[in-house]
Amino acid sequence: MALTPARAALQRPEPEVLTLVGHEGPVKDALLVDEGRHALSWSLQGALELWDLQRGQLLHTLAGHEDIVRETIPLTTNVVLSRSDDRTLRLWDLNSGAQLASYHADATITAMAFSKPLGRIFAGDALGRIHLIQLNWPPSAERRRT
Repeated sequence: MALTPARAALQRPEPEVLTLVGHEGPVKDALLVDEGRHALSWSLQGALELWDLQRGQLLHTLAGHEDIVRETIPLTTNVVLSRSDDRTLRLWDLNSGAQLASYHADATITAMAFSKPLGRIFAGDALGRIHLIQLNWPPSAERRRT
């Protein structure tokens, strides 16, 4: 059995399909949402940006975090949760770009997970504590769609 070098899988496709410009600093990470039609990216400046990948356009800048965004997780097709070094979790509606809710801790949140059946966020902090946060679930952004 022959192994293919990992480098081969990461070669840049030719031609490049699209370059999205908008962040003021280095992009920290990105997440494909809405079945790959959109991408959410975030930089070291704390803003998240939602991109339409079919048109190559910036749809929304999700502003609210005051420090580096460390992670986002999709809760539904149109709702994501983000955590930042500013000691907050924020819930975002991707349709409007609006912040739906926020949770402020007294220590940096270092990990998070979500239980969709329970509508509950599990968050660990820098002081070794676990926070269980119950959401009003599903969020109003999802209830309006049905």
